[in-house]
Amino acid sequence: MEDLRERLSNIDRRIAGALPRRMLFVVWTEPLISIGRGTFIADALRRAGAQSVVDASAEWPRINLEEIVRLQPEVLVFASAHAGDTQHDIDMLRARPGWRSLEALRRGNIVIISDAINRPAPRLVEAVEQLARAFHPDSFTRGGSPATPANFAEEACTCAR
Repeated sequence: MEDLRERLSNIDRRIAGALPRRMLFVVWTEPLISIGRGTFIADALRRAGAQSVVDASAEWPRINLEEIVRLQPEVLVFASAHAGDTQHDIDMLRARPGWRSLEALRRGNIVIISDAINRPAPRLVEAVEQLARAFHPDSFTRGGSPATPANFAEEACTCAR
């Protein structure tokens, strides 16, 4: 337990002073569902240095895509046990008119995180670490080269292009 606290403290130190990344956590695409501000996933994302563009009190709010286009999140976040399946879904979203209006999708600012983020268990800390690194890569460099902590599994946090 102390190790988990230390890992979270390490994230806090590394991203201290960094501006939160404005993101959309996509739970489901049709209908479009995200996370509310009171969920443990929203807490984990805040801990990783991000802020949801969805500010809803409902835990799993349905969102209007037009509103998301207006809000223009910097990053889209998807959770998946199989990044390849999610990549296929993202490729399909790129073809949809409303989704094509999202700058994050056009620029490839997409993070596919391990589905460990979906469960309030010790592995959630690993997901927070992965997200913090994806949102604030400059905070995880040593001497100008990217840090590669042993607990980061490359396949678990993929930036889709």
